[in-house]
Amino acid sequence: MVLSSSLKKRSVSDKPLLVMGLLCLGDLLAIVFSASLTFELFRRFGVDANLLFDPYRRITPAIFLFPVAYAMYGLYPAYGLGAVEELRRLSITTFFIYLVLFASTFFFRGGDAVSRVIFLVLVFVNINLVVLTRAAIRELFARKSWWGASVLILGGGETAQLLIDRLVKTPNLGLKPLAILDDDSRKHGQKITGVEVIGSIELTHQFVTEGFRWVVVAMPGVHHKRLNEVLRLHTHSFPHVVILPDMFGIASLWVSTRDLAGILSLEIREQLLSNSARIFKRLLDLLIILLVSPILLPILILIALIIKLDSDGQIFYSQERMGKDKKTFQVYKFRSMFDNSEERLQILLNNDINLKNQYNKYHKLENDPRVTRFGRIIRRLSLDELPQLWNIFLGQMSLVGPRAYLPRELPKMQNHVDLILKVTPGLTGIWQVSGRNLLTFDERLELDSYYARNWSPWFDFYILARTVWVVLSGKGAV
Repeated sequence: MVLSSSLKKRSVSDKPLLVMGLLCLGDLLAIVFSASLTFELFRRFGVDANLLFDPYRRITPAIFLFPVAYAMYGLYPAYGLGAVEELRRLSITTFFIYLVLFASTFFFRGGDAVSRVIFLVLVFVNINLVVLTRAAIRELFARKSWWGASVLILGGGETAQLLIDRLVKTPNLGLKPLAILDDDSRKHGQKITGVEVIGSIELTHQFVTEGFRWVVVAMPGVHHKRLNEVLRLHTHSFPHVVILPDMFGIASLWVSTRDLAGILSLEIREQLLSNSARIFKRLLDLLIILLVSPILLPILILIALIIKLDSDGQIFYSQERMGKDKKTFQVYKFRSMFDNSEERLQILLNNDINLKNQYNKYHKLENDPRVTRFGRIIRRLSLDELPQLWNIFLGQMSLVGPRAYLPRELPKMQNHVDLILKVTPGLTGIWQVSGRNLLTFDERLELDSYYARNWSPWFDFYILARTVWVVLSGKGAV
């Protein structure tokens, strides 16, 4: 077999050591900065630095424990590791390293209550900064030719097409499909979503020598005997072998393997039915609101004053939305539009067919003429949604969840209704950190359904961390 020059050039350009070095450097910088930031915060509150920080300075060289532990937990280069799973591993590893370091300070001094506070704050700040730093590094480099692992796909059907499309749209995952093998000779030479079908599956072993370390078997409809033959004869030389079952639309984050008398099976755990998980989510909402309220209160007052000075009308705006189990409630926002915005909207849509088509597709308008000057600022930074903290306090919303849909949007939600409305809507959500208003209405529904199927506390932590990045970048805001 002779690989095309472009394929061969790409397949040998993977540089995992460079990727690992960038992530490791980013992690170390984030760890150092988080410690400096935490200690500076305590100094600002008048804490005696010599009293509290000397024991920690003595164990500074232990900072290199972090990349070692991260590497042992598969966090370098983390190809194929989903963002939520990466967050879970980072959180667990970071917590236990700090626990060891905190315990070691008792060899130098007794360790008082304030030291425990430093420990908790350090862990929280450290995890968030490491996650954000990694997200920034991937945003900068994930589309480079040297980032990621070359992936060979066995099977050239609809499953392969869907897989390639997802991997191309998610470069941060680090898996780059470069070649397809399929036994159907009619497909040879064709391209599926830009990836060429090189030849038959018998050529699989030749890709090992070309730098391919990942192979994905995307043949869900094939007979199990043929599947076993493919795995036994053609994939044993690859370090990473992934099999795609025909289970699209099923929860993916909470699936575990089971051995049922020698038969491989998958167990799907429905987290939404867990009372303990729901209680944890509710307590987390209340705890975060309690912690941020002293900081946000002056900001809320300032925004309210500027809104009053900027344009005539009420400070707050309320609108009926659908919550969990289709129960309606009034959602609160800072007013970012002129009065009579709904009437203005209908006039705009009736007079401009292009605006009407845009609104029907996105349920938003770019450069919406109904928005006030200050309204554009607070909408870009999502500050207009801060009054929804009151909805969260009342239990009508959560910090993270699906979008709170309008009752008139119910018919357009179609088969997504029952799934999405099983979950309490959120102040932020997966659709907001995946494109915000650049997404179509149907794409939002797909993402909200994915969240509802895969809900977990780790998923919420990931979305909260990503929200900070998305809001600061302003990507997708209108």
